[in-house]
Amino acid sequence: MQGLCSKLAAMRSNTAAIGIAGACIGLAAVLLAARKVREDTERELAVMRGARALHAGRADRLGHDLRTPIGTIAAALEFLPGAGAGAGDAALQAEARRVIGRQLSRMTALTESLREFAQELGR
Repeated sequence: MQGLCSKLAAMRSNTAAIGIAGACIGLAAVLLAARKVREDTERELAVMRGARALHAGRADRLGHDLRTPIGTIAAALEFLPGAGAGAGDAALQAEARRVIGRQLSRMTALTESLREFAQELGR
């Protein structure tokens, strides 16, 4: 009888060891899956950050491209009343100033909006 009891005790011990080993294997599988999900997520985030930076750079360049005509228009406003640019037609000069002034205001607002947008993308 004692031999049977010791065999049963050994079987219980082996069963417990097998259960613990199975739990460890299951935990390892879960940890590996979690690591893969994290790595995939980090890769996707890196791609998204790269795309966002690319868009921010494009928006910034566009803002620069809009500022160039703004400076040109502002300079033209300074020269318009001069003797060399249609000095004989005061009404035409006045209309040109109004048109250029409106466009300058509009482009300035667009440039500011674009700059804010580019800054938000860059964050």
